[in-house]
Amino acid sequence: MKSGQGFFQRVCRAVAAILAVAGVALMAFCENADALAPEKRVSQYIHTAWRLSEATLLGIPTAITQTTDGYLWIGTSGGLQRFDGVRFVDWKPPVGVHFDSNVKSLLGSSDGSLWIGTRSGLARWKSGYFQEFPECSGLITAIREASDGRIWVTRIHVANKRSPLCSINGDSVKVEEKDVAKLFPLAFALTLDQAGNVWVAGPEIMRVSHGQNATFRPDSLKTDTGVRVIGAIEAAGADHLIVGMSIRGKGLGLLQLISGKWSSFPLQGIDPETLDVSALHYDRDGALWIGTLSQGLFHVYNGHSDHFDTTGGLSANEVDEIDEDREGNIWITTAKGVDRFRSSRVTQFSSGEGLISDTPTSVAASRDGAVWVGEVGGLSRIDGGQVTRIGRQEGFPGAQVISLHEDETGLLWLGIDRSLYTYRNGRFSLVQNGDDNSLGSIVQIVEDVGGNMWLLKAGPETLVTSIAKDHLMKTYKIGDAPSFTDILAANAAGGLMIGMRGGDISRIINGNVQNYRAPKDQLAFNGILTNSDGSVWGANDDGIVLSKNGQLRKISAENGLPCRRIYSIIRDRKGSIWGAAECGVFHFAEKDLEAVAMGQQKTMRVGLLDQSDGFITGSGSFRGNLALSNDGRLWFISGSSVQMVDPNDKVLNALPPPVHVEQVIADDKTFPLAPRMVLKPLTRQIEIDYTALSLVAPQRVNFRYRLDGVDQQWHAAGTRRQAFYENLPPGNFRFHVIASNNDGLWNEVGDSFELVVKPAFYQTIWFRTLFVAAVFIGIWLFIVTRVRKATEAIQSRLAERIRERERIARELHDTLLQGFHGLILRFQVAAKLTPDAQPAHPILNDALDRADVLMTQSRERIRNLRYEAENIVPLPEALASLGEELTNIAPLHFTVTVAGTSRDIVPVLRDEVYFIGREALVNAFTHSQGTTVELDIDFEETGLRMRVRDDGRGLSKQVLRSRGIEGHWGLSGMHERAENIGARLNIWNRAGSGCELELKVPANLVYQRSQLRSHWHRIRSLIGFVTPV
Repeated sequence: MKSGQGFFQRVCRAVAAILAVAGVALMAFCENADALAPEKRVSQYIHTAWRLSEATLLGIPTAITQTTDGYLWIGTSGGLQRFDGVRFVDWKPPVGVHFDSNVKSLLGSSDGSLWIGTRSGLARWKSGYFQEFPECSGLITAIREASDGRIWVTRIHVANKRSPLCSINGDSVKVEEKDVAKLFPLAFALTLDQAGNVWVAGPEIMRVSHGQNATFRPDSLKTDTGVRVIGAIEAAGADHLIVGMSIRGKGLGLLQLISGKWSSFPLQGIDPETLDVSALHYDRDGALWIGTLSQGLFHVYNGHSDHFDTTGGLSANEVDEIDEDREGNIWITTAKGVDRFRSSRVTQFSSGEGLISDTPTSVAASRDGAVWVGEVGGLSRIDGGQVTRIGRQEGFPGAQVISLHEDETGLLWLGIDRSLYTYRNGRFSLVQNGDDNSLGSIVQIVEDVGGNMWLLKAGPETLVTSIAKDHLMKTYKIGDAPSFTDILAANAAGGLMIGMRGGDISRIINGNVQNYRAPKDQLAFNGILTNSDGSVWGANDDGIVLSKNGQLRKISAENGLPCRRIYSIIRDRKGSIWGAAECGVFHFAEKDLEAVAMGQQKTMRVGLLDQSDGFITGSGSFRGNLALSNDGRLWFISGSSVQMVDPNDKVLNALPPPVHVEQVIADDKTFPLAPRMVLKPLTRQIEIDYTALSLVAPQRVNFRYRLDGVDQQWHAAGTRRQAFYENLPPGNFRFHVIASNNDGLWNEVGDSFELVVKPAFYQTIWFRTLFVAAVFIGIWLFIVTRVRKATEAIQSRLAERIRERERIARELHDTLLQGFHGLILRFQVAAKLTPDAQPAHPILNDALDRADVLMTQSRERIRNLRYEAENIVPLPEALASLGEELTNIAPLHFTVTVAGTSRDIVPVLRDEVYFIGREALVNAFTHSQGTTVELDIDFEETGLRMRVRDDGRGLSKQVLRSRGIEGHWGLSGMHERAENIGARLNIWNRAGSGCELELKVPANLVYQRSQLRSHWHRIRSLIGFVTPV
């Protein structure tokens, strides 16, 4: 054992002693942290072994301890390992440290240190720092911690004949030379008692107490031969020491030293002188655990002793060390592995606990609180954990018990082989039916509320026999199917209920048989439970059914049942229903079950005890496989054992598990954990390994995790101990993980660390900024290019139009005008030749006058086709002049507003804009029927904007949609002109009254090039995009 009391227990007991009443409560908490029930036999604890053959251990385990962070540490002949209940992790010393891998002793001290004793010396591992103590060299045999935090160490193979006892206080090492070196060249074992005394075992026992040392040697121990004789010592009190000898013989074995006097340690049924003791440990409940060199493990509590070795599953009979963790689990190291014993909420009784065989068949409660177990080969009685066997030698009259029941008078009824017996006061009596000595195989016996006994016989048909108090027998034929599938239950309202094959139910009451047929495809009952209202709960291979008022209602796994196949059900004294199922023992409130059955709620809360609680799945061979004893305990036949559950046992594991993130694996490369983990850019796959240190039932530890910045809520990982993420973006994240122990108590703090994923160069802010800027510049260049091309296309079309107009002007001048001129000359000749008195003469003169006017107008139009900048009237003035002329036609109020700096307009576009404006003004003056017409011309940086508004009647929606009136081309012509010059024309009715027209022409199209030098144009010219003009 590592210490007389583990640090956890010593803190609890010390505080309890100081705080008196408050300490009692603390003591209860400490002792009930899922500790072992000391009154149980070792075989009734849940035992797990990790063997060398499983290739999980580095070598033969020689030492074991638990550190304050919750990890279990195992020292072996091949190195040091850390264990979390699921995974063994090899410990590697820091680079450059020479570490002796042959570990001999370990200690987890109260300051979080791990003390490591090897074949060559002592070292301490704490918070990633490794420290060696050369002053305490040699083979370290034991390490203990005193209540003041001082570390005590014993050793052998000490150089220079120095003392084998060392003490470490902080970083200061002291070799205890006084008397020890002279008397103790070797020290094999060490313990500390509650008074602060240090007990050292070498060739004899020495007590080191405040500078006053004393030695003790048993009379049977010969003079020191250099051989280790004292195998282990353990303090049982201030002046009470348990001493285990590694050799057997007279006056050896297991001894005790009380106030300086030697005596054998009392063991019930075991000769202490026959033990070869190698390890001793008092657990928190005061039970003594004894490890031996060749006999396995012994357990002593309140004078009762029991034994456990390889025949029960111990990894080896050679025990090296015994230790206890903070949750009360007992850990054993042997020559072939590591064993754990932990509390079991389901208690097993089999041949190992005293039953006649491992084939129990039925169980029944006794009126005095005991329990009867029918078996192959006899009858057993369990009373207070003690088993009494009644076999052939005690008068058992057959081969096996098939069924049994104890009636209200205490008389035990038994179906044995093919006969019915009663048992009282050690005697079996055959129950006869007239002259027939045999009633046949009785597969079930029940008692109704009136004290009548009911027997179910095995056979080709269902036969039920009643035995009244006056011993009058009556047999009822219930059905033609084999009776072995039927089940009996006493009716709460009197009589008997029979669950039949196929789910039918029959009732026998007042001598009458009533049958209730179940729907087709209903499964046979494995067990039934009656209610006071005449309804019946039935258990079958598909769940639980309620038979009420001739209707069956099913409850299945969808409603909360832990599994489908239910073997049996029973009601306890607190309104709960318990059952045995293929997955374990379950229980729930009966009111919840009825609410689900009646459709008042969908699910119910179910408690389950499964394999992790010690339950062994299986059902009994016959019908009497469940019983409720007078103390409220439930007894089940399951497979090869009888299992007991105490509903009053409410002790839960009150210790939340310490939670640790262990490592990070990024793209198949493992990184040790640090508070801030920085991963390289473009890390694709991340695995985070974590654990929680609840060693009671690690398979029932549940986890939740969350990565801040990625997860919006907690991930329920179940029992999985890894979190996986893929393709995390660059950034800072924080990973959190929490866990619950086997009883669902959560450590809400858990563990966390910062995770940083570095960005690749193209994921940095500067790169993204440049990229966005480049994209915008690219888009801007694209737009500029497109606009430039569109402008050039429009300008090209305009230039083409100018050239075409000039060509037309030339053609008109060279052809039409010249032709007109020739005709006029001919008419002038004709007029001169015509006498004045002729009627045709004035007509010709009038025609010549008109021809002159037409000739003048034609020359003006042809001149207008050619652009002469000095003769072009500015657009605002031209439109204003036109408006003034129109007021002579329609006397409307006309206003002109010009905004912005006047710009030179491309002549062709000037004419197109003018024609659009002229059409708008003409329409407003002639068709609006209003009183006001407004003209706005804005020379804006972005382009030319012209608006014409009136307050008339407006345009109809149809005209606006169709852009004109059939047969009229004014509106459509304006839209066509606007589209041809790349302008945007909008016409709409105003909110009040009237109509409004808006024309917008882009600056790069309408203004002369010398007018386009905006601020941005100048900036661009400075940086080289545009050559300055």
